[in-house]
Amino acid sequence: MTVACKDSAPKLCDALQNDLLNFNVPDIKDQLDEWLIGLHPNPTKEDPTGHLNNLVDFINRLNEECDLEASLGCYACIKTFPAQTEIIIQVNGPGGNVQRSIDISTPESDIMTIVNVHE
Repeated sequence: MTVACKDSAPKLCDALQNDLLNFNVPDIKDQLDEWLIGLHPNPTKEDPTGHLNNLVDFINRLNEECDLEASLGCYACIKTFPAQTEIIIQVNGPGGNVQRSIDISTPESDIMTIVNVHE
C-alpha cells in the first residue's frame, strides 16, 4: 500500500522526522495512521492479537521509504485495553541521532492506531 507518490515521499518523510523530533503527536498520528489503516489483524494461535506481521511490514516501510532506523521495542506489551506495542525509532536531529518511541494501539479486532510518542 502506497500512500504518496515517490515525488512526495521525501516531503512526507521530512515532515515525519521533524514531527518526531518535536513530539508533534497529532501530526504523527495523522501521517502514520494512514499507513496503518490497511493493516487488518489476522489472529492465529501463535499470534492472538494478529498484528505481528503488520508491525513488521510497518517497520520495514518506515525504514525503506523514510530511511529511518525503526525497530520493534515490544509487541502488545503495554498492558492497556487494548494492549499497545512500542516501536523505537532513531531520528537524525540537530545534535545527532535521538531516540523516539511510538506507542501503537494493537487491538485484536480492529486496525492499529498511533497513541503517543515519547523518549
